[in-house]
Amino acid sequence: MTDSADTLFAEAWRWHHAGDVSKAVAAYRRCLHRDPGHAEALHGLGVLALQEGDAASAETLIRSAIGREATVAQFHVSLATVRYRRADLAGAVVALRQAMLLDPQLASAQDALGVVLRALGRDQAAINSFTNAIMLAPDRADAYGNLGQALPAGAAARTALRRAVRVSPDLAAAQNNLANALVENGDWQGAVAHYQQAAALLPRVAVVHFNLGRALAVLEQTDAAIAAYRGALALNPGFAEALANLGPLVAAAGDAAAGRSMVIQAVVLRPDYGPACNNLAVMLLNVAEADAAARWLLRALVLRGGFDQAHVNLAEALYLLDRGGQPALARSYLAVWQQRFPEHPLVEHCAASLGVIAAPERCSDGYLQISFDQFAPTFDRRLASLGYRIPEQLAAVVTGLLGPATATLDILDAGCGTGLCAPLLRPWARRLDGVDLAPQMIEHARQRGLYDHLVVGELTAFMAAQAGGFDVIVATDVLIYFGALESLIAAAARALRPGGLLGVSIESLAGGADYRLGPHGRYAHGLDYLRTVLAGWDIVAEDPVIVRTEGAVSVDGLLVVARRG
Repeated sequence: MTDSADTLFAEAWRWHHAGDVSKAVAAYRRCLHRDPGHAEALHGLGVLALQEGDAASAETLIRSAIGREATVAQFHVSLATVRYRRADLAGAVVALRQAMLLDPQLASAQDALGVVLRALGRDQAAINSFTNAIMLAPDRADAYGNLGQALPAGAAARTALRRAVRVSPDLAAAQNNLANALVENGDWQGAVAHYQQAAALLPRVAVVHFNLGRALAVLEQTDAAIAAYRGALALNPGFAEALANLGPLVAAAGDAAAGRSMVIQAVVLRPDYGPACNNLAVMLLNVAEADAAARWLLRALVLRGGFDQAHVNLAEALYLLDRGGQPALARSYLAVWQQRFPEHPLVEHCAASLGVIAAPERCSDGYLQISFDQFAPTFDRRLASLGYRIPEQLAAVVTGLLGPATATLDILDAGCGTGLCAPLLRPWARRLDGVDLAPQMIEHARQRGLYDHLVVGELTAFMAAQAGGFDVIVATDVLIYFGALESLIAAAARALRPGGLLGVSIESLAGGADYRLGPHGRYAHGLDYLRTVLAGWDIVAEDPVIVRTEGAVSVDGLLVVARRG
């Protein structure tokens, strides 16, 4: 007895869904030999042709299927997919509109339409289509993943991507994209778990291993990061980005020559890749080759002018040149930097720090935001390496004056950074608020789970708007970014209740001047000047401290606590 065309199609369908392409193709062809007009077999063979990369044959086969049975909505969705692959976006939209006319409840058509609309730059229309797909099929993981990609970066996008991986943990693209979204939000730790999931699902995709390595490196999980980058390079030996990132880790692990060789290889492979130039410069800075580092950083910025990390590193290189007895060389590089990026906040600040232009009364908001967003992922460990203990020391002085911890006070952590003061102040706080200019710093502070309110904003303006809002204000390493202190102290006085405490730290300045901007980019203040600014306050503590060590040199400072009259 001879099998019918439908029986042969059923066999082909089983092989198709089992993933055995060769057996499925053979069965589809047997079906079509029996019935050349079998629409479902034509469609199935077209889908497999597209899967194998033959889009032209796929379109011919699927159009033939539609010619036989024009009312099957899924055939039109498949035709749209082929046209999308062939960059015929307008044709894809036409096919999807037809599918939706035939079956208004077909979620896959709405989802696919969103993908095409997004490729056309019609983001809001795409978001609407993805949302429609979800309304039609609330458990459609692809639609949540696509919606998360289409939405502007933020909480809504992360929520959609989280939903995608909850509905379908095996959806590799959503795992990777959720990790990317978490990175954009500064949550590198959260990103690692999703990159690991994506790498397990896509073990042969080099970029997924690269993404994992990048996150692990930021978290200073060096051995794991090296393994991830090596995994990416095993799959793609010419992966310049992976070589550029692996090199500094290998050097830090003890093989400086091998590490530098990797980064140089990355530069050779991708001469236009600014981050490779930046990473080579960082390696040079680590061995005090500031001159060569500055040259590579200028090259990185020529390639990618908005590369804030390279701007930050160039400022450090020029500081090291100046401190190392080469001020003229530092200024020559500064001149090139100024010519190319005359309005960049770091250029202006560095010029003031090196004495090329007059020092402003305070660091600009742009300078602080860029600098601290770059430092946020490793800020705590970086300060620990400098012997930095100001949060513990200042909090000890302030809380010693407050008495027993009764959780009854409203406390402001002014310039809170990553929240180093939070665990030290929380036992005394009924309400603990934090304010900082750098969004990434605030995000790290939020992850501590100790603040009641966190605000991204300029400190002086924030305090001026909080009349009588706090019992205590603590500002660790904040005044070093202000020269003139009058406005800041006046705002603190306004924000404090009568009898409230203000605790600050400063870097000490000898010689009688009020304040001075140093080549390191921070302000030092004279004690007499601070006392003058605090006229009318009751100064209850003035404790000398070592603020940090730089180049084996101790930086002297003071902890000052004053009570508002």
